[in-house]
Amino acid sequence: DLGMSDVQAGNTFAVWSLAYGILIFFAGSICDVIGIKLSLLIGFVLCVASRFIFGFVIDYTIVVFIGLPLLSMGLPLMIPIKSAAIKQYTTKKSRGLAFAIFYAIMNFGAFIAGLVLDKLITVIRSQGVQTQTEQVIKKGHDVTKYMINIYGDIHVSSYQCIFIFTFFVTL
Repeated sequence: DLGMSDVQAGNTFAVWSLAYGILIFFAGSICDVIGIKLSLLIGFVLCVASRFIFGFVIDYTIVVFIGLPLLSMGLPLMIPIKSAAIKQYTTKKSRGLAFAIFYAIMNFGAFIAGLVLDKLITVIRSQGVQTQTEQVIKKGHDVTKYMINIYGDIHVSSYQCIFIFTFFVTL
């Protein structure tokens, strides 16, 4: 959607991953200072804001320089902090079960996400309009950009639909 080449997208992902990796080291310190609840709330708000940008904005500068940094700051305040919260708010006797439930829910969510996203992509491709003159297949995967109309004149791509879906799931 942003018109990046494979190399540009790879470099962008590498920088984002590096930033996320560095920021995850500071998440524990931040959590110690502001507390678990506030850390989770700030992380949630940052993640929702980034997913909103990914779903509703197609400007390269905003997505790359605002959306990706928000996500790289939000995720470290969510993922490891949840594990710390489980450890802090459970007894030694119930901790094993609490972590088992936590990981079962995460795995179930990943399973459901795969099913839902596959169905969503199928619907978008059947209802959407290709924006390129011919279909593009790379390594057996259809990467053609499809557009779907929402409320008349509003057009969103198949990739935006996925981010809009994740935005609403996050909420």
